[in-house]
Amino acid sequence: MATDDDGNLPKTSWFLSMSDGVVALTQQDGKNVRVSVDEGRGRASSGDLSLGCGVTLGMLGKPPRGEDGTKETSRRLFQHLNASGARYTDLQHVEHIKHVDAFVRSPDGAKVNIQVVRALTDATFWEELARSKSGEIERVVPMAEAVEMLRKSISHKYKPELDGFILALDATDVPGLSLDAVHEAFNAQYGGWVDSLGFYQVWVVGPWPEMIHQLGLSNPGC
Repeated sequence: MATDDDGNLPKTSWFLSMSDGVVALTQQDGKNVRVSVDEGRGRASSGDLSLGCGVTLGMLGKPPRGEDGTKETSRRLFQHLNASGARYTDLQHVEHIKHVDAFVRSPDGAKVNIQVVRALTDATFWEELARSKSGEIERVVPMAEAVEMLRKSISHKYKPELDGFILALDATDVPGLSLDAVHEAFNAQYGGWVDSLGFYQVWVVGPWPEMIHQLGLSNPGC
């Protein structure tokens, strides 16, 4: 295959419309390497796989608050699961019930609860953004740190009462954490750990269907 001037495989980019914004996605060798999101709600975010095997996380606007994005994340995951053949039904969003943000019905009619948490729960990132006079933050993190960000978000929500839940890590505001390389590095290090926790499934949910990945080793390739 022909390469570009830097000797890399050629990249292909798309501009994709979603119900609540626009996504610009770049792929190289069939994998997502760069993404930017105009969320259409006063925020824009980006993620870029750096040459040093790290990830650039960028955001412009006010930090997310409270339940921002929870409904969109659970709906995007629901659509992805069914597009993959899962046949869930009756997505219902829930308010004021501890730990439950939504639920779906499995093909046998059983209720499966969904809990949504931010893919990045590190308060220092959001505090830095809030203090920024330009309303902008950009941070380059090594791949190992990006993986730890996802692990910490899962640990933050790991409670016995969430056994059997689908845990959705919302990466809309930090789409770099839903790049293929991050997902693959995470599963290589922590896939077995995730499978041991008791969740029904754990997913990192990026801003586009191709950026939704299952964390864990029980269903490789999802």
